[in-house]
Amino acid sequence: MASFVGHFITGTAIYLYSDNALSKSRTWMFWLIFMAIFPDIDYGFIWLFGIKSDIRMTHSFIFSSILPVFTTIYLKLSPLCEYNKNQVIQAFGSAYSHLLLDVLTGVSVLPLLWPFTEQLFKLPFGILPSAGRLALTNWYLYRNLIIELGILLPIYSFILMGAVRNQLLLSVLHILIFILFLVWGIMLER
Repeated sequence: MASFVGHFITGTAIYLYSDNALSKSRTWMFWLIFMAIFPDIDYGFIWLFGIKSDIRMTHSFIFSSILPVFTTIYLKLSPLCEYNKNQVIQAFGSAYSHLLLDVLTGVSVLPLLWPFTEQLFKLPFGILPSAGRLALTNWYLYRNLIIELGILLPIYSFILMGAVRNQLLLSVLHILIFILFLVWGIMLER
């Protein structure tokens, strides 16, 4: 699974990529971040109640669609909001980004099509490192976080800066950092 930080910055990047991100409310930004993290709610059930399922249903397209669907309905019906299809795209993009990042780790199997099938999906290789065991003394957690940030941040900043127009050196730097961390991430033992 990708880290909380990876999901957080992905939700933030989706917010910032909007044409009018700065004029939007911070509430919208936090809502997108929440939707990007939400499928990991199953960890809350494990930690708080000891409830663990063989199938991580929260990591399916159906479950990940719940908040974006309710968000779309709210945006359409609320007199407080002006309906904007770009916000709907952001909502679904943020929610589905969680599944994409988790699949890219190539570690955990995900029930993407649950409840239609219990088939589990996993890439035969990994690009992003797994978050690993959450413990302050787990040095792999920190190493993997650095690798994850080294892969994701250059991509997001490159996109957000519009491929760094007229800044060839900065563009090349983004690409080199990305490639370095990508190779490191791919070479990790799974």
